[in-house]
Amino acid sequence: ASLVRAQYTPNVIVMVASNPHGRDVAWSFFREHIAELYRRYGSLAFTMSSLIDGVTRPFGTEFMLGELERFFGELTGVDTAATSR
Repeated sequence: ASLVRAQYTPNVIVMVASNPHGRDVAWSFFREHIAELYRRYGSLAFTMSSLIDGVTRPFGTEFMLGELERFFGELTGVDTAATSR
């Protein structure tokens, strides 16, 4: 059983990302679970856009921007509807 109910998961991820100590944890979680997040929330455009905005908003360096661009560039063509592991 999950510790966090599905409807609260995006809010928890964003809250973790908003903390300087949790930013990298949230970003890693987001990248690792992107297919599952799209499966759950992809049809909810506001939820996915809020999640992406919340996780990436703390990115303040050129390195982090490059990492973000690489990730979403590689995501193109990935079947985001597929379930994760």
